[in-house]
Amino acid sequence: MAENLFIQNLLHIASAADDYREKAHKLVVHNANNSELISKLSCIPFGTDLLAGAHMYMQSGMDSFLSFRLLSLPDGVPKLNTNSDVVFRLTNNGSAVLLRQALECLVRAKWLLDCDCREKIVQRGFAVCWSNSNERVKYEKALNSSELANQEENMRALQEVGLELDLLSLNKSETSYFPKVGIQDATSLLKSIKSDLVLPDKILDELGTGFTNAEWSYRWLSGMSHGMSWAHIFNEEKDSADVSLKVFYPDPRKFASSALFILQIAGEVFKSLESEFEVSLGEI
Repeated sequence: MAENLFIQNLLHIASAADDYREKAHKLVVHNANNSELISKLSCIPFGTDLLAGAHMYMQSGMDSFLSFRLLSLPDGVPKLNTNSDVVFRLTNNGSAVLLRQALECLVRAKWLLDCDCREKIVQRGFAVCWSNSNERVKYEKALNSSELANQEENMRALQEVGLELDLLSLNKSETSYFPKVGIQDATSLLKSIKSDLVLPDKILDELGTGFTNAEWSYRWLSGMSHGMSWAHIFNEEKDSADVSLKVFYPDPRKFASSALFILQIAGEVFKSLESEFEVSLGEI
């Protein structure tokens, strides 16, 4: 029963993944050429940075999801690595890593686009710039690169603007600054949108009502990605009592549910990029 439901949903997922990735690409191209949208955002500090950040998160998320689809479902025929007769082409941990990345990126894209006032656009756009610049400095420092001085100067310039616009706070030791509104972690963001996510009744009948939000999905995928044994147990009573001898299997329904959540969040991101975000800009 569980495997049939899993296969049924993965067929839907496989069909949607290709279309969604293509749609994501078209939205980026459309927005880049949308002079009215760019003009409105250019009048708001860090407005175009916010849109660029949302585009990057969306494309990265859909690339990860499409990779899951192509590697796991090469011909649209679901294959899963469990203790059943169905065999997964991609390893379970590999699948978890790709789905976790997709979920994290898309929920952040949704957060960036969920702006109903100028203040949020400025704060979240600045958060994207600060995160990018800060990580770039760390990268160049790790390389001992000649580019480090330029990137540190860019960081100082960004800091000056952040202080001027009251977007930065001092840390406890008063030695460095951080954004007053930073990019939130994926778990917190998923908690905030749990009421918008819906799983099919048949899946909920098998998994239980505790699976009505996507927080569990991100925690479970993270557990698998980081090699935590609790996330891998599929049918514990059939395994050895000695945990070191257990053969771990993931629950196939959780893979399907996680992928369905990803499709739903991607749909919300597309909806915002197609109309809602631009409409809200007109009201600001």
